[in-house]
Amino acid sequence: MSAYIVNDSVINRIAALLSDDEFGPERIISDSIKKLGYSAFDHPEQLARHMHNLNRFAMNERYGRKLPYTHRYKAVLARDTYQILKDIQCFMYQCSEGRATKTRLFKAFENVENDLAHELVRMTEEYKNAKWDKE
Repeated sequence: MSAYIVNDSVINRIAALLSDDEFGPERIISDSIKKLGYSAFDHPEQLARHMHNLNRFAMNERYGRKLPYTHRYKAVLARDTYQILKDIQCFMYQCSEGRATKTRLFKAFENVENDLAHELVRMTEEYKNAKWDKE
């Protein structure tokens, strides 16, 4: 497996989703991040910085060399939640190296990924039309 630093847009969209989630009806998605002491709505750029640092740490674990900080935060609108789920999965995959997987932030994103996937399924018509305890 090769690993790389994800592009800035990936991290910015994820931080935006967790910011927007603050006002949404399904605040469940950002609970895992809040438990770590991050308030994504108040400081999405701080969350983005920590995410980039986790990605850099994973690259150091994989290749044994430190990479410079290169992330440029830009506030964006989080509209396509399916894309952001894919972004989270990409980010998680690129951070799946060595001790990076043991960090609190990585573990929180495992929960965020799971929560978002479940929310997306629950929002589909197919799920809404499915019967409970169907024979």
